[in-house]
Amino acid sequence: MFTGTIELVGDINLRRCLDTDETCLDEVADELASTDVRLGNLEGAFAAEEELPFKPGWFHGQPEMATCLASRFDAVACANNVHYGDAIVQSLRVLDELGIGHAGAGADFVRARTPAIVSSAAGSVGMLSYTSVFEPSGHAATATSPGVATVKALTAYEPNPRVLQMPGAPALVHTWADPEEMERACRDVRALRERVDVLVVYLHFGVSMSPLVHEYQRQIAHALVDAGANIVAGSHSHTPGGVEFYGSGLVFYSLGNFVFNTGFHPDATRDGVLAKLEICGSTVRSCTLLPTFRDTSARATLVAPSSREGARICEMVRSRSEEFHTIVHPSEDGLVLTRSG
Repeated sequence: MFTGTIELVGDINLRRCLDTDETCLDEVADELASTDVRLGNLEGAFAAEEELPFKPGWFHGQPEMATCLASRFDAVACANNVHYGDAIVQSLRVLDELGIGHAGAGADFVRARTPAIVSSAAGSVGMLSYTSVFEPSGHAATATSPGVATVKALTAYEPNPRVLQMPGAPALVHTWADPEEMERACRDVRALRERVDVLVVYLHFGVSMSPLVHEYQRQIAHALVDAGANIVAGSHSHTPGGVEFYGSGLVFYSLGNFVFNTGFHPDATRDGVLAKLEICGSTVRSCTLLPTFRDTSARATLVAPSSREGARICEMVRSRSEEFHTIVHPSEDGLVLTRSG
């Protein structure tokens, strides 16, 4: 039985850019050291200098920067749109050498779907990782090639009901998960459920720079909780999102950015939250969100909720959680979340 705390963060990119150096996580080191298990989304492989063929201007992180994670994170999610090709194998080797667990990418299909299991004095935590954001060709892991674990989603556009009377009216967007891929992820969850005390799934989904939660995101998150996940943590949108208590689980639709130093959207990728969860058994007893901000020296920092940046980030989460009827209480450290009713 797990009795202790887990901390979850959003996107971590440690490329030496934007004046980043090996001190970029020093300001949050004490907070991370205070908890039992630390997890995050690794938004960028550690590999030889190479530009992604489908993302001009995006380069892998320098392998030596991975030392920033050592002793600060127990495992990282790697299923995302920037873990790609042979760089995956290089990057996972770096993580293995540092003793950092990983899930969501691998040298082949089976290894990409292999969970990370963290054993701590508080109990065991299992982590799976999937992405719905990926290139349609050559990105998903196969039986013989490296890649990421995916839950494909599909999109359809319905003409606006008023399009004949109002030319140019925006179409209605409908999305849904591929049934086979979603069921495969649910089977992974069910298989892991009996092996660990707490089960966390990272999902890379949504639209960059948008707080909107699309139909397929709810569909996948709910299905994974129904299958046995305790916590679903979202990444990719690069902005803090809403939080939903669903069934016996807790869904963070986006944790935003923790440290994101690629040079892409430098001013729009500063905001995030660190989710601090107190867990007893497999039940989340309390959840506090601590606002985080990348400062002018490209360091991840915790900011007070009463500060200008902290208040702005807290208001993002509060307003974006309203549609899920989540109650948000301000506290000295951050936001305390409770289930309505």
